[in-house]
Amino acid sequence: MKIVEGWRSDPDRPLTDPLPEKKWSVVLRFYGGDWLDPIGIGTNWFTPPFPQRILHLWWPLWLSYLLFALATAGLLADFALGPWWSWPLAFVLWLLIPGKFIAWRCDKRGGYAGSKAYGVDSPIYGTWLCAPAEVYDGSLATCLSIRPFADAEKG
Repeated sequence: MKIVEGWRSDPDRPLTDPLPEKKWSVVLRFYGGDWLDPIGIGTNWFTPPFPQRILHLWWPLWLSYLLFALATAGLLADFALGPWWSWPLAFVLWLLIPGKFIAWRCDKRGGYAGSKAYGVDSPIYGTWLCAPAEVYDGSLATCLSIRPFADAEKG
């Protein structure tokens, strides 16, 4: 399992640390590499019942940049030409495109959305997420993650 790291606005911070440290800041990151996303409602990552289906694909970094450019053009076109009621939908679609991670912090509250990096080298993941032969110490993958209202002081 591996992540290909693209441009980041916070190159000094760990990839698995999602929320910005500075108050009143925004972080933007681009990723490629392994996309490992469990699919299932009512399942848990750390205790049974584990997800039964997992979306696993390789995401090239260039595709992350291309989708970001196309989605941004579409968002701006929608703001300029679309009806007002379509703006929230266009923004949510832009926010959730794969390969991009955006996080924000407003004083003590923060949030994030997009392709979040996480470590897959935890022993519990070997039982259900991926084959242990594919995992080494420090293995990372991304998955779609949305957490709009987090306590930035607690992490």
